[in-house]
Amino acid sequence: MESGPADDSGSERGRRMDRVSMRFAPLCGPRGRWVAVLLGCVVLAAAIGQAAYGQEAGRSKPLTPWPAQYKAGGTAADVLGPDGRTWFPDWTYAGVQGGIPDVRPFARIEDFGGRADDDADDAEALGRACDAAGRAGGGAVLLGEGTYYVDRKVFIMSSGVVIRGAGRDKTRIVIRYNGRDDRIKDGVILFKGNTRVSRHPLSAGAKRGDTRLSLVSVDGLAAGDYIMVEAPGTTRWRELIESRCRFTPRLAMVRIEAINGNTVTINQPLRIDFPAIDDPYVTKMAPIQNCGVEDLYITQAQRAPKICTVLFWGAVNCWGRRVTVEWTGRMPLYGSHVKWMTIRDCEFNNAHDTGGGGTAYVGWQYAFDCLMENVTTRNMRHAPNLDWGCSGCVFRNSTFYNSDAQCHSGWCHENLFENCVIVDPIGRRREGGAYGHGFWATPPRDRSHGPIGPRNVFYNCDFRNADAHVVFGSMRKYGPTGLVLGGMNENWLFFYNRVLSRGPGILLRSASFDHVIKGNVFVVEDDFAAVVVEDPARCSGLELVGNVLYGGNGSLVAGGESALAVNQANRVLAKTEAVPPRPSPEVPSIYEWQRTASR
Repeated sequence: MESGPADDSGSERGRRMDRVSMRFAPLCGPRGRWVAVLLGCVVLAAAIGQAAYGQEAGRSKPLTPWPAQYKAGGTAADVLGPDGRTWFPDWTYAGVQGGIPDVRPFARIEDFGGRADDDADDAEALGRACDAAGRAGGGAVLLGEGTYYVDRKVFIMSSGVVIRGAGRDKTRIVIRYNGRDDRIKDGVILFKGNTRVSRHPLSAGAKRGDTRLSLVSVDGLAAGDYIMVEAPGTTRWRELIESRCRFTPRLAMVRIEAINGNTVTINQPLRIDFPAIDDPYVTKMAPIQNCGVEDLYITQAQRAPKICTVLFWGAVNCWGRRVTVEWTGRMPLYGSHVKWMTIRDCEFNNAHDTGGGGTAYVGWQYAFDCLMENVTTRNMRHAPNLDWGCSGCVFRNSTFYNSDAQCHSGWCHENLFENCVIVDPIGRRREGGAYGHGFWATPPRDRSHGPIGPRNVFYNCDFRNADAHVVFGSMRKYGPTGLVLGGMNENWLFFYNRVLSRGPGILLRSASFDHVIKGNVFVVEDDFAAVVVEDPARCSGLELVGNVLYGGNGSLVAGGESALAVNQANRVLAKTEAVPPRPSPEVPSIYEWQRTASR
């Protein structure tokens, strides 16, 4: 995506006038000046006419903000789906590579001075035990039955360290830490690697599907190193995607497989472009690896500080499994600058920081190829949620009560939401929380978050948002909506979902194009179509195939008929008292299908 449509208006006309002036500069006498002015007027008139023609053509043929590319597929980053025509992102990389290991026990916390049920602070003992395990090359620190108390932060900065309880119903950690922290990058239990070791500019741009990067220098890099590829949020980039947010990153975290001269081979194809015009670079990282928390119940007793309960920062192949967090400050179990992280068989309920501007997210930021499955949450703010450039991440087989799903910031792309149930994402409740829609993708005009990138996928999910509640701003005219795409979104795929909403099932805002909406069931309570296109002049290439609408205003699509590329086998039926069942796709899981097909 190196350039948008040609600008045939003001700035280009000015450049044409400059060329005219330069060409006729030798005509410096009075007559020469008149000749130059006359010729300049002719060129200007022609330019104005050409611009008018372009605008007129734009009315009959909508223009996308940049040339569409994802629907065509065919790169090493794409996987042809089971229908033989739809290109999907590749999610076979997601989660801890090889599965979560059974790490050998190292020591009991009691060996380092910790004691259950004595009301004393066990943070120092836990920290010493984790340090010793790290120095020994890794192992599990065991917490027995009973309640342990944590009154200060615990830092784990070595690989291979696991904190393991005797079971969620047997081992409790009560966090009584009450500092003044108010930063997302803080955790009471913090596993921390180094995210910035050295920086290396690219000597040439890199394209989606590439597995080789050309660098100016490879000094200090070696096979096996992890690097973050980044294209800065330049003025050109922000203008192209119309982002009012100054930080809209394009990122990829990959591993170096080989180095030949100044060319590095990486472990997987890039999912987006890193154009040379934006001066991309790679940053060497030194992440911690193979760490985890498991078989625990954790609660934060103090309403302050606003701090994560368990945070992995700069981590690879780390995990949380069989963990319950009841009352977190910010995020319950979270990852930032992480790759191949798995969160499995967990439960997260209630957060202190759900109010306006709060966090209480379940998901990741700066995360790549991570996996969350078999998770249940209640009363969080945004769950499931992705922030700041996440790609290749998978949420599946999970249920989220009283929160909305979100791509909340920073050009997140090629992520999968599969068999997720979003129940009653109530907006504007007294304690804050969700925005009130089943799913929300931030718009370009959002100064704090910016727009969301291409080809995020919803497969066989269930969005239940039919109750009346208050949403905010311009969205009040729609009320609670199923899924809202804020704009600048290319080739999102909505396959075999059920959407129960008061407002539109899917709302497509400015410059939303090349989406495929297939096999979904929509139940719309109020007077709206299943799919509403707010800015049809800037949308195109939409495909609606085999969808069913119950209720609404009797129209499958509103505002976007001219944007439809395919309108096939869709049905509109009268609403019934009984809620129609969820769709049953021939391939129940696109994630499992890919893993099987890749063997």
